[in-house]
Amino acid sequence: DAAGVVYGNNAQTLTRECTPPPFYVDLREGAVQATPSPAYQGQGVTLSWTLSNAGNLDLDRPFDEFVRVVNTTTGATLLEQVVPYDPAVAGALAAGGSLQRQLEFALPAGADGVGGMTVTVTADRDAGGAGTIEEYYPDVDAEANNAASTTFTALALPPADLAVTALSVVAHEGRTTPRKADVSWTVSNVGMEDAA
Repeated sequence: DAAGVVYGNNAQTLTRECTPPPFYVDLREGAVQATPSPAYQGQGVTLSWTLSNAGNLDLDRPFDEFVRVVNTTTGATLLEQVVPYDPAVAGALAAGGSLQRQLEFALPAGADGVGGMTVTVTADRDAGGAGTIEEYYPDVDAEANNAASTTFTALALPPADLAVTALSVVAHEGRTTPRKADVSWTVSNVGMEDAA
């Protein structure tokens, strides 16, 4: 007040009880796999995972999943890709339901295509790290359980390996010396690189 006296009635406490929503969505990723195993540099890899809704409300709004592949041997990021989920195409993600998702990419042919790889799939995340779906699950941080990962190994591509098969020698009829013969064979490349 004007006399410089501070009164004790300048603060007030308000207590509110938050009621959890009766219906909610909780997106989760799981069962991340990379095939083939082992993979080879310069070759294709198929990534697959399970997207699920652990909530009790069907999800009929679009959102993104974010897939990242990192070579943990060299530190190189090999893939950062957004995979859209469109309920107009795939249908609503049912409460308690799940579905299989898949993405194909190629390992680089150079040194970054060899080594240990980590794949991380995150639900409701765009390229900038933002999500659009409000999530809830009792006694769990439903926004923190959106990611799952796996590891795999990529090997150097084996070189060309030429093999001779079906060798055949057929001698000509007659008594001439030296005798002639027809020789035939098949050459196959059983390696993984082209033979130049």
